[in-house]
Amino acid sequence: MSTAEAPNRLPESSLRILRVYSYYRFVLSALLLAMFAGGISRDIFGSSDPRLFFHTAIAYCLLSAFSLVRVWWGSQTARTEQVFATIVVDLLFISLLTYSSGGTSSGLGYLFFITVITASLFIQGQIHYALAALASIFLLTSELLISPIDQRNVFSAGAIGALLFLVSGIFQNVSLRLHLSERAALEQAAHARYLEQLTHRIVARLYTGIVVVNKNNEVEIINQSAKLLLNYESDLPELPFSLDQLPDLQEHLKQWQEKPQNTAQIIQFHNNPQELRIGFVQQGEDTLIFIDDNRQIHNQAQQLKLASLGRLTASIAHEIRNPLGALSHANQLLQESPEIHEADKRLTEIIDSHCLRVNGIIESVLQMSRRRAANAKAVELNQWCNEFCKRYSSENGAYISTHSLANDLNSACDPHQMDQVLSNLVDNGVRYSEEHSGNAKVELVLDREKETQRPIIDIIDSGPGIPEKERSKVFEPFYTTHHAGSGLGLFLVKELCEANQVSIFIKESRPGHNCIRLRFPDPEALLQ
Repeated sequence: MSTAEAPNRLPESSLRILRVYSYYRFVLSALLLAMFAGGISRDIFGSSDPRLFFHTAIAYCLLSAFSLVRVWWGSQTARTEQVFATIVVDLLFISLLTYSSGGTSSGLGYLFFITVITASLFIQGQIHYALAALASIFLLTSELLISPIDQRNVFSAGAIGALLFLVSGIFQNVSLRLHLSERAALEQAAHARYLEQLTHRIVARLYTGIVVVNKNNEVEIINQSAKLLLNYESDLPELPFSLDQLPDLQEHLKQWQEKPQNTAQIIQFHNNPQELRIGFVQQGEDTLIFIDDNRQIHNQAQQLKLASLGRLTASIAHEIRNPLGALSHANQLLQESPEIHEADKRLTEIIDSHCLRVNGIIESVLQMSRRRAANAKAVELNQWCNEFCKRYSSENGAYISTHSLANDLNSACDPHQMDQVLSNLVDNGVRYSEEHSGNAKVELVLDREKETQRPIIDIIDSGPGIPEKERSKVFEPFYTTHHAGSGLGLFLVKELCEANQVSIFIKESRPGHNCIRLRFPDPEALLQ
């Protein structure tokens, strides 16, 4: 791209060679001037015209020093035209030094080779032959001016000129190959940088958290998902930083290094209540850490499970509901029969009750199998709960109160699905409160959890509470402690909560009493 934008500019590799050549010019001119001034090899240097040699060496040294200063201060203009002019000036100075020293017999004529070779490395195309021709002309002119009748020196100068053409062509070919190799290397480097940037973008947008730790226990890469999952979104320094900044992760990495495992671990960090699935992979000297939200993985598995369940329940609905409908209809006809005894009417009532119960179980299973994905929306929980309580109280006649301990409890969830959750939980609370105390009263307490700062809703009733030994079973399917229950209500509640990334668990509200707590996610959790 740089070649297309500035065709007369030299590439970086040629610029480095030009800097070396600038040092060479200065050292050469200074060395020739010092040897001449010190009287070294006076019979060679300046033997034909000492005055011309001295002044030429001084001028060449000053010019070389000026060029070197420009290179030293970084102001060297790497343009082909200026390099061409520099080469022409060098050829002129070398020819004057050779002429003043008696021609090719002084050996200074061989300095033309270095200048011509340098020109062939910098200047592309046929123009480098012009410089070789110019060097040959300068050399032959010097010999003819010194001794026009000495054919031996003229032949020597002509031979050197022919070699200059040959060397110029050879090094031009070498330079062309070097430039092509450099261009290919630059293209590969640019492509590698593009792939690196592309990889970083892909890693940054992955839902899986990725952390790369080097051999010095430093974090080299951490994507946005990893920061969110580890709850360190804005508290981390710039990369690379010590793994000490993530103490929980560092501790589990040490444990894995002491006892490597191929399977992922389910971990819950101190600063984050959600379960994380973490896997470690050794890649050379680096360690790759993959972090996933275990609830999302569970939700995906649950979706597959429910998809299979949906196909199964479709068959169940067809195979069971039709006979059940026939049984219920026959029981109804039997109840209307004038010949039935009073004692048998009680039996028909039992049959009718259990038909309704089985039908309710089928409806619950079908509802789970048809569950749609959560359509998350931003929700302010105080407003949402107040509207729910008004609607529930007007429809069911029960007294439902709300008590908010925090403002601006914003979250993200599917309001329709969470309405189902809250209705089911409040139904249970109302039923058990009425059976236990005769008062159908349920209270919803809204607050922000101290440990996680997440919005929470506690559903508190005046029922007998859930015994400790039964708390781990209440969310299992078909588990119930009520004679009329199907055992699917709380299981459906848990499924809907997991679909919305809402944590549900039983918590002690006061000594001897417990409540159901819903912990809601941050607003961004489902809206991404």
